[in-house]
Amino acid sequence: VDHGSSSTGSLRVGGIVGNMSATTVRNCKNAAPVMGNSSGDHLYCGGICGMAGGNSLIILCENTGEVTAYQNVSAKNGCAGGILGCQGVATAQYSNEVAGICNVEKCVNRGTAACTYDGSVESRPYCGGIVGRGSHADGAAHITDCINFGSLINNGKNKYYGSGQMVGVYVYTTITLSNCYGLDSVSAAFAEKNGADPQGSNYLVGKFGKNFSTSQYIKPSATIALKTQAELEELVKTLIK
Repeated sequence: VDHGSSSTGSLRVGGIVGNMSATTVRNCKNAAPVMGNSSGDHLYCGGICGMAGGNSLIILCENTGEVTAYQNVSAKNGCAGGILGCQGVATAQYSNEVAGICNVEKCVNRGTAACTYDGSVESRPYCGGIVGRGSHADGAAHITDCINFGSLINNGKNKYYGSGQMVGVYVYTTITLSNCYGLDSVSAAFAEKNGADPQGSNYLVGKFGKNFSTSQYIKPSATIALKTQAELEELVKTLIK
């Protein structure tokens, strides 16, 4: 599936699908801008999917469109992810929802993930090149063989609150990152504007929730690293197939 028209909405907005559970999205590409505009809490926007619940998988997908989560008034928790806005559902609220985690594999994001805010209170914005936010859902989340080229923009009230090339923030969820890479110039540009990464992950991972200790923050390693543009393009050829 190739999507080239813009996607707009409130609360759950995706380039391919807004909200899903027990679903696999495979071989999809979004080239359109994705825009979520809400005065309510928990706005989830993703280049492929806005919010995904349990028994779900996003695999072999690519986003090149800009993803923007815009909130006004006193709304909180605006999330923008190049691939997925929110990676999990804590409690099923509708008959077609399944509580649990959605895994992301072999995906590439080339679009900007942006959180903007126009209110007067702390907005808690989370933006990630692959995933905006991991939810309160129980279970172990996986992001595997994923690459981010896209820029990060986060101008909420708390500018350090969750910005990372792989994931903006994780709350109450165990995460495993394997063979995940970001663009070195993206982290450098974000650091120049916003200051050194307080989590020490070079803006690969933004922040973990309150039940994590500092020793559990994900640090750069051989398989979670920053690369040059040319290096990432070579990795796309080997990982995304």
